[in-house]
Amino acid sequence: MKGLASAAIVVAIIVGTTIMVMNTITPVIEEGRDTQAFTEAKNALASIDRSIQQLLVEAVGARRQVDISLRKGVLVVSGDEDKIKIDLEGFTLLQPGATVQEGNIILQSGGGIDAVEEDINSDGNTDLVLRNPALTFAIRKLGNSTNQVTVNTTTMITQIYNNRTNTTIVPGSALYVNDNNGTTIGTGYTALSVQGTNLGSGSIIVFVNSTSTGITYEALFTLTAGTDYIQLEIKKVTGA
Repeated sequence: MKGLASAAIVVAIIVGTTIMVMNTITPVIEEGRDTQAFTEAKNALASIDRSIQQLLVEAVGARRQVDISLRKGVLVVSGDEDKIKIDLEGFTLLQPGATVQEGNIILQSGGGIDAVEEDINSDGNTDLVLRNPALTFAIRKLGNSTNQVTVNTTTMITQIYNNRTNTTIVPGSALYVNDNNGTTIGTGYTALSVQGTNLGSGSIIVFVNSTSTGITYEALFTLTAGTDYIQLEIKKVTGA
């Protein structure tokens, strides 16, 4: 847990309702078991969250042992997103696309997110693409963590596409830290936090080392199920 405690952590339950097969004769006892499994997952994340909050105020090297028992689900530690997640499939407890936050725990329902690499605008270059039924968002694929290249945040977004109205936008945009113009460009890379289809959410990581200012940071662009907008978080800022 040491590495996780160095930054803000979000714990999340991702409920995969989009792959659910409805069965009208499912016994009530099965619904009860699903509720129990869901509650166990929430309690497990709450226990992890309490331990993290304690570690954040303790000395370097402090540790906690957390015992977790899950009836269903898969525990995922996503360092790229700074999240600890439990993926549950086939549940009917939330409406598809719903997101509910309870403290540091986010309950998120539904799949439908594609996080893939493709040439979104047919310019011969690979893009990192997040897509759900409402929105497609793409950033140019640039370098990787071991082969960093120039990243210009004013030109890296290659497309925002409204899938419902068939409207394409190539926005004028940039990332700034402390309103410093020099932080819009540097060396770094872009990457998908995870690749796949029918995901609960997807994120694109943009790492920038602004050598002219001495500031480094990560930007996390996230698309979740049931939303028509991108969430942006700037994190791991150093030198500011």
